[in-house]
Amino acid sequence: MRARDVAGFAATQLRRNKGRTALTTTGVIVGVFALTTIVALGNGLQIAIVSQLTDDESQTQVVVSAGFGQLPEGDLDEAVKDVADPAKADRLKKSIAKRRRGGPGGKKRKLLTQDAVEDFATRAHVKSVTPFVVDRFGLQLGEHEAEIALSFSVAPQPRWDARVLPGGEPFRDQRGVWLHEYLLFTWGYTSDEAQAALVGKEVVLTRPRVGQSMRAYLDLARASGVPLPEGVDEAQAAKLTETLAKRFGVATDDAPELELRLPILGVVRERLDGDGFEAFQDSFSMQSDLFLPQQLAEELFMQVPANRANGYNAVAVEVDRAEHVQELEKALRKEGYRTISVGTILERVGQALAILTSFVSALTAIALLVAVLGIVNTMVMNISERTREIGVLKALGATNRQVRSLFVCEAGLIGLSGGVVGVALSLLASIPGDAINRYVVRQTTQYDFPGSVFSFSPWLLLIAVSFAVALSVVAAWAPSRRASNVDPVEALRDE
Repeated sequence: MRARDVAGFAATQLRRNKGRTALTTTGVIVGVFALTTIVALGNGLQIAIVSQLTDDESQTQVVVSAGFGQLPEGDLDEAVKDVADPAKADRLKKSIAKRRRGGPGGKKRKLLTQDAVEDFATRAHVKSVTPFVVDRFGLQLGEHEAEIALSFSVAPQPRWDARVLPGGEPFRDQRGVWLHEYLLFTWGYTSDEAQAALVGKEVVLTRPRVGQSMRAYLDLARASGVPLPEGVDEAQAAKLTETLAKRFGVATDDAPELELRLPILGVVRERLDGDGFEAFQDSFSMQSDLFLPQQLAEELFMQVPANRANGYNAVAVEVDRAEHVQELEKALRKEGYRTISVGTILERVGQALAILTSFVSALTAIALLVAVLGIVNTMVMNISERTREIGVLKALGATNRQVRSLFVCEAGLIGLSGGVVGVALSLLASIPGDAINRYVVRQTTQYDFPGSVFSFSPWLLLIAVSFAVALSVVAAWAPSRRASNVDPVEALRDE
């Protein structure tokens, strides 16, 4: 028998048992469909996240924030080797592990003071260091007033200039402010023309009378009717204030009064889909109503004693090439700072997606296992029902190998057809899947998602079909050996 004859005979036998063949093939289809869809979804999500987070600028940035100081490096047992008490050593290891993870409750020991920022600028491969100055102000424009307006500092960049509405000045280091169009909308300026007409008018910046120091907290306590100890003189109160200030790391002096008149230099529109997404700046400035030039923002921020003592919340360190990002991150973390970069984010996201994809893929493999059992059952039933047929084939000169090939070919055809149909269904399912995703993203964020959350590489499709065929052949191997060992004489006596 030629290979073509074996394939034709196998196809004929499958058509003779259409119901059984259809059920067995359905199991393969479901397994391949689920596996292909899950893997394509995992790959597509990773590609979508990478495309959203990466651009020429953010690839070379490290964002540094205040950290918890230097902790013992390396093995935890080595760190506590000098502690004799095993119970204490165990507790200390827990403490070290917890502090390495950081957390909002810990006292920051490595602050982003002005000295620290200047030190970063001297590091190898560092091009620039730009603080992310996020601050709060009272803001007044004519009869309109915002008690607390969140501000963000902006250094001159083309991407920010593109967001200034016509009639406004681009971002430059000058004394003035840019207002977000949403803030003006809440004040009744609903059109671009009405908002642009405000350019050149003055706003008044004040500092909100929120607790800026320990003394302010004590004043707030008195105003709230909290009873303070009797018999405490001014010297004792001052000493108490200084002690608490040192303990909690705040300044003892109130912030200076601020009433600064500045011209409106422009109106900043909301970020559009075509503007792209810069991971760090767009995150820090997400809720900002007020934008200040970088130099002015730093000047106002450092006027507050508490800010001078505690430093900035975060700074962006720009290096010359992307390959130096990891080196700088490692050095700063070793010194006790916390760092994040696009590379770090992508690494963590990739690990999470890989784990999730592997876990879900393992679950979908159960469907393929059921399909394999179905193929085994089909082959066993075929052998029991076609014993006489096998005897005729062997009596006509078919060898054991040819008989075995016949049943293996039948299983291979089931796997091939199931794999192809499963892959095709997965490709078709991605169309409504992407449509639903775009709708949800649009409804949630008001931004369009132009790409696909599925990624069907040619290798994925080929591997999926090949995997289905291979499993089917393996499932049929044992039953096919049994068929090839049938005695032709006994088989011809079978009724």
